Amino acid sequence: MGSRVTSFLLVVRLAAARIASGQSALEIGIQQHSTAAREAEKRGDLATAEREYQAVLKLSPDLAEVSSNLGLVYYLQRKDGEAIKVFQEALKRKPALVSANL
Repeated sequence: MGSRVTSFLLVVRLAAARIASGQSALEIGIQQHSTAAREAEKRGDLATAEREYQAVLKLSPDLAEVSSNLGLVYYLQRKDGEAIKVFQEALKRKPALVSANL
């Protein structure tokens, strides 16, 4: 239990340092979920990557690149309808986005 408290305090300190350096809580949340999504993708854990990209989009729905990444995760899970929908959303926001156009 002591290591959990230590880990928690470390996370709180890191978050406080980021806020002090000018990053908002929103930016920190986006960064944390984005990192978790990429790590999950590397492990092949597409369900977790999906949830993490969705969390990013809840915080900031206008991130076309994140929509495109979520589309790819859907595509790899054979969720074609969902993939098409988020790719289209990405292209509305950023029509020249190569990954969504592919």
